[in-house]
Amino acid sequence: MVCLGNDSWWAMNHWRPRESRKSVHIGVRVRTDEGWIDATVRNVSQRGMMLHSPRPLRRNQFVEVARGRQLVVGRIVWSDATAAGMQARDCVDIGGLLAQPGAGSPNGADDRRSKGRASAPVPGASIAERAEASRLLGRGFEKAFMVLALASVSILAVGSALEAANAPIAKVGLALAGSPG
Repeated sequence: MVCLGNDSWWAMNHWRPRESRKSVHIGVRVRTDEGWIDATVRNVSQRGMMLHSPRPLRRNQFVEVARGRQLVVGRIVWSDATAAGMQARDCVDIGGLLAQPGAGSPNGADDRRSKGRASAPVPGASIAERAEASRLLGRGFEKAFMVLALASVSILAVGSALEAANAPIAKVGLALAGSPG
């Protein structure tokens, strides 16, 4: 695949012919500043693509277009309410973009979306039983915290009491040590 670079001198002094585009209709994911959105590529060339999305894309916004193992980074060069034109940073691998999402990986392992969702294991307990178990666990944590707090306060209280009792005892000891036998 030959992907010619942007020759700014040529572009300023001559009209360049429009690059050939391939009309397609493929679903992609687009990452914007706000997060990921679903979009559809309507046509693609070696230097960019036209995207249709439910949320408008802003002009001069940088985006990532992902499909399977393919990732195309580019800048939105024009935009209206539902469509936008993206100029790719690098040459677009049109064949890779058109291939099935998992075609480049063994068993489609790299594309999570090509697989069905794994169903969550269904626990044997009902919702009420699980709620009661959660309440009991919470009460257990609460009791453990209370015991720990009570033990900490008890240790501090005993330490303070011993310190308070040691001061008069130390004075009596000094007084006895200073008095003649």
